[in-house]
This record gives sequence, structure tokens and C-alpha cells, in this order.
Amino acid sequence: MAASLEKKMFDRLWVFLCLLSPLFVVEAKPKHVTVTLDAKWKSTPIVLEASEYLAKQSPEYFWRFVDEMARLKPDMLAAETDESMHHLVKKLASKVLSPLQLQLLQLSLSLRYYSPTIQMYQQMALENSPQCATFVKISGKISCSTSEIEDMLAVKVDDDRSSVLYKFDHVYPDTQAEAPMVFLYAEIGKDKFQEFHQHLKKLANAKKIQYIFRHYVGEPLEQQTRLSGYGVELAIKSTEYKAKDDTKVEGEVADEDKEDDDGEDEVEGFIFSKLRELYPDKQEDLTKFKNHLVESTTVLTPLKVWQLQDLSFQAAQTVLSASSSEALKVLADISQNFPLRAKSLASTTVNNDVRKEMQKNQEVSFNFLY
Repeated sequence: MAASLEKKMFDRLWVFLCLLSPLFVVEAKPKHVTVTLDAKWKSTPIVLEASEYLAKQSPEYFWRFVDEMARLKPDMLAAETDESMHHLVKKLASKVLSPLQLQLLQLSLSLRYYSPTIQMYQQMALENSPQCATFVKISGKISCSTSEIEDMLAVKVDDDRSSVLYKFDHVYPDTQAEAPMVFLYAEIGKDKFQEFHQHLKKLANAKKIQYIFRHYVGEPLEQQTRLSGYGVELAIKSTEYKAKDDTKVEGEVADEDKEDDDGEDEVEGFIFSKLRELYPDKQEDLTKFKNHLVESTTVLTPLKVWQLQDLSFQAAQTVLSASSSEALKVLADISQNFPLRAKSLASTTVNNDVRKEMQKNQEVSFNFLY
């Protein structure tokens, strides 16, 4: 009898626990936030972006790449996928680029570094109100056919103000500087491109024209250019009211004061680590003095023009002068509070060796990129 009663009580307890368990089991669904950043212009072809990278390395590389693309059949190129086109670009570029330059090409393509350049050419082409996907511009006149080029060249124009050559234009090498300018607006690898390129190349080799090539995408893609390498912050603020214990808040304030002591070591020329060593009995006064200096530096003081010219060197010198244990903190503070630290940085003396080394690095970087 007792065993039967105990069994019934156990069964009821088991049922009760089974009914109660869903109240305590909460399935936490992961929440993911995906942020993408698109440019205002349409996506630009990878072939054109690669050609601009080659042009930055050498104009000869650019025209060799253009000639290689002109030898390929447009139908074959149109059937290529994005992946296969990427491999094709790498294969052609590897003929003139070193392995390191080839890696930088892939990096620039992944970052869409030269997409704005292609869009600049696109805007220049649209200003001519083109009626076809490939056209030439001679003395302000537009033609969509190679058969009309010679007739247009035969018409002499005394004052051709519409033909303006820019520094970034792609000029065919060894052309006659005094010859008429012929601007070709086309997309490398498309139907009419090969015909126009070969015809203008022949005229340029005969010293009859200046052949200038500018990118133009006659049929842009629908999707926008997806940008990479940009940081996006998503700030979410909770408006829920939360009650806090006063004693806990005071403790947090004390912790913050302690953390502030471990922060920036030099403020307005005062090195507080040295001051604490020299005056161990004045720790509280030094903390108050440091806080006063930090709060007073929140005011942005205008600087003279001559004080701004060496700020980058002075910032680097300040980081290098810090101890190995404090260098990272000093770098983070300058990076995050640069406008507030500019006044103190302007009074920093830069070592001549540091200045020469930084100038050398800047020249190497500038020559490599441009």
C-alpha cells in the first residue's frame, strides 16, 4: 500500500516537472547585424579597374594589356563569368608584373580602389551625350564609325578648344604631339572596341593622330559598386530605466578614478609617473591636478598655420619617446583625441633622425602608389 502511494506521488511529480520545464527553458536566437555599403555609381568592370592599376605602374603596361585584350574575341569575353574573368586578368597582368605587384593588384581589385577612376571617365563620356557604346571624339564632333574618322581629320579646325588633354589620360606612346587629338571612348573587350583600337593604333603609328583612350561603359550593370574596407558603427542605446545602488555607484566612480591614474602618463608636459615617484605622499593632489589638466584640454585651441606643418612628425616623436609599456597607450590616446592633443603636440621637438626616416618612408610610399 505504501509502495503504491509512493509510486503515484512520484508519477505526479514527474508530470508536474514535465509541465513546468517549458517555463524555464528559453531558446536564445542569435541576432546578427549585417551592414553593406554601396557607392552611388553602378558596378564597374574588373578589366577596366585592372587596366588602371597597370597604368599607374607604367603606361607601357597599360597599352600591352589593351593590346592583349584586343586580340581576344568579344563573344568569348562576354561568356566569361566573374571568376574566370578574374583569372584571365591575373594571367595577362602576370606577363608584366612581379609576384608582389600581382598581389597588390588583387588587393586593389578586392577593395575596388580604381572604381572611382572608371566612374570619372564615365562622367566625362556622358557629357558628350553619346548615341552608341563606342565612339570617337575629334575636334568636338562625335562619330560611331571608323569609316568617318579620316573625313573628320581632313576638316581642319583652327581653334579646337574642345580637345583638352588631362594628366590622367591614356595617350598612345610615340605619337605626334602636334597631330590632331582623337579620343576613343570604349569599354575594353567589347564588340566595337577591337575595330576602333586597331584602326586608331594604325593611324597613331603613322604619326597622323594623337590617340587618347578613355573608359566608357555603354551598358552599365544594374547593381551598385559594393565598397570594402569601410568601418560602420551601429550604436544601440537602451532607454530602459534601471535603478542602481548608491554604494555601488560610488565604488564604480572610485574604480574609474583608479583607472584614470593608469591612463595617459604625460599631460601638458607633466610626466605624472615621475611626479608620483618624487612625491609619494602627494598622490591624491597629483590625481586632482592631472584631472584638472585633462579637463582643461577639452577646449580646442586654434593653432597657427606654421604649427600644423609638423604635427604628424611630432605625434610620431611623442609615441617613440614613450616607454615600451606606455607607447601603445600614448598612440591610442593621440589617435582618439588628436584635436585635443594638437596643442601639446605642437610644442614637441622632433629628432632629426626621426624626421629623415619618416620623410624617406613617405617618399617610398608615394612613389609606389603614384
